[in-house]
Amino acid sequence: MPRFLYPDMIKKIQYYASRRKVVGRVVKNIGHYLALEPFRRRGRRKEPVIVCVRMNARTRMFNYGWTLRRKQGIRTILVTQVFEYKFQRQAFDEIKVFFSYPHLERIIAELGERYEIKAVIGSLQPAAQAEVLLRMPRSWPVFIDHYDSMWSLWHFSKFSTEEMEKFGKFSMVEIEAEKFCFSNADGVLARSGSLLRLFAETGVTTPVRLFEDKCNEKFFQPIGGGSGPRQGEWSVVYPGIFYPMSFDSRFAGDVQFVPLGRVFAEERIHFHLYPSPHHNYQYPEYEAEAARNPYFHIHPPVDFDKVHQEISQYDFGWQAHDFTKAIFFSEISKKYELSMKFYSFLEAGLPIVINDLLDRGRRIVEESAAGICTDRLAPRGLRKLIEASDVAAMRANVETVRRQLEIDQISDQLLAFLDNPQGEKA
Repeated sequence: MPRFLYPDMIKKIQYYASRRKVVGRVVKNIGHYLALEPFRRRGRRKEPVIVCVRMNARTRMFNYGWTLRRKQGIRTILVTQVFEYKFQRQAFDEIKVFFSYPHLERIIAELGERYEIKAVIGSLQPAAQAEVLLRMPRSWPVFIDHYDSMWSLWHFSKFSTEEMEKFGKFSMVEIEAEKFCFSNADGVLARSGSLLRLFAETGVTTPVRLFEDKCNEKFFQPIGGGSGPRQGEWSVVYPGIFYPMSFDSRFAGDVQFVPLGRVFAEERIHFHLYPSPHHNYQYPEYEAEAARNPYFHIHPPVDFDKVHQEISQYDFGWQAHDFTKAIFFSEISKKYELSMKFYSFLEAGLPIVINDLLDRGRRIVEESAAGICTDRLAPRGLRKLIEASDVAAMRANVETVRRQLEIDQISDQLLAFLDNPQGEKA
């Protein structure tokens, strides 16, 4: 081995090689940014703005920018590092790219000189990007948006420090940084009740309000009619993060789907997988299963603003995998957590297949009759459940529930909390 190839460098090379498709996508997005962003209109001096800062701004931060811009008439600015430019420019009047934390601080300071910043919404993963916002000289409030929290996952799952350190991002350094951010922010936008429980149990007194994920009407697809399958045989779809079988199953086992292929084939239900554009690994085991199993399909990733149209051709969205295989699963996450995919399925017009490991999602499905509630053995027995259901009614119910969960329904409350967090405590 050449002397300059130290173990850490080899790991980085292997990591980027496994995600070379993602790297190529990043390069393409940078090209779009450089070609298009300089020609967008800048805001007038001292115009009120809300700034969103996230290393990788996806659906939740997009929805904030979208509803604040469109319904509240406020100029929105995204400061990011990894981005889908053509997607995110639809929700933000400006997009700024930072390359380091000192650069991030300079960008925010420059925005503060030009505009009247009403609020900066920062995020974690890593917490360092939010620490920069909290520690810098400022005259504006900084809020933390809770997408995921390593502190919360660790606190409630109680896995050991030794186990946690094996997974890199689950480090005590990151957890201590999160504690600082949550304790020193002007307010916190909680994604789930698990964070409210965490604050209550650990004595964090920062103003916090629950803003669960929502649907966005922009992505609503037509609801299919009838009670039969759309493509001759029943089909289920899952777009998003899933991992190669070579990954450590203690961390990734809940989203390693090759073992489900045989059961879907026995049920004669097609299972379609679309990797996340930002987590598009190499999938040799999936491709091998797809080659021998006519009911198992892996597709290329689809852009975030096109995935709803793509998956709308199938019959059901899949939220019934075994979350207990993830090392950070706990009774608290079971009670409160819910994936963004749940809302993406509703936006796409799909009824949802869900098990009893996501209490909030199951409650929505049961109350709205917009899907099928199954057990942890799914997909075993799924075909029988489908054939015993009124699929036409399910499809119609999707339209009702997604309207009730649309992002504009909480737009006024979101702005009120950003304006006065002390008066809007949860």
